[in-house]
Amino acid sequence: MQLHSAYWLNLHHVLYAAAWAGRGAALRPGAETLPAPIELPRSAVDWYDLHVADRDLLFDEGMEALHWHLATSDLASIPHEHREVLTAAATTYDTYWP
Repeated sequence: MQLHSAYWLNLHHVLYAAAWAGRGAALRPGAETLPAPIELPRSAVDWYDLHVADRDLLFDEGMEALHWHLATSDLASIPHEHREVLTAAATTYDTYWP
């Protein structure tokens, strides 16, 4: 048996959780708390809060397509601005989960 991890999808979920954590409100279903404090770029968390966090992780059709692209590392198929946010946050993310 082989276990695979989808790097970009994991980073997406961490940014989603960080956006919800910054709201100080009850978590949206699917937005789990972060396992440890993590200092992601504030601009990336703010972008996720503004553009992604209000969307449902499981039942939003656009999110389903996004998850597929991220799980297969097909970053070319996601909007340019979103790709830039993810790649900018990746360096910090790598320091916590190398």
